[in-house]
Amino acid sequence: MEPRDEVETVSSPLLAVSTGLHGPCVILRLAGEVTGGTALLLHEHLAQVLALGGPPLLVVDMAQVTVLDGHGLALLSAADLRAVNDHGRMVLAEVPNAVSGEFRALTTHRFRCAPSTAEAIVALTSGSSASR
Repeated sequence: MEPRDEVETVSSPLLAVSTGLHGPCVILRLAGEVTGGTALLLHEHLAQVLALGGPPLLVVDMAQVTVLDGHGLALLSAADLRAVNDHGRMVLAEVPNAVSGEFRALTTHRFRCAPSTAEAIVALTSGSSASR
């Protein structure tokens, strides 16, 4: 059930962002640093994904994220709020232990999280909600 239909990859020296589709879900795979230095790249890509039309069902696969700072969290929070405002949902998948502490330390936003991309897809497509 692991989605691998890659549609597009964009990258900078610090962050690669790949987009894939699995049924109605858009899978955004992040690899590298999600920081102020990569904020513009990620912001532009998230804006494109969220502008595709229809209620967005977005999985952000964070398995390969090595650094996450307040700027990165702010972007992810804004994307989550936009998805909800557009009657969709966003789930973060495979958040590494090395960066999960940043969630508690840098934001009060409560993200939906899933232990795997496959489980995030199930949560989005079954109508149930992944854990917050």
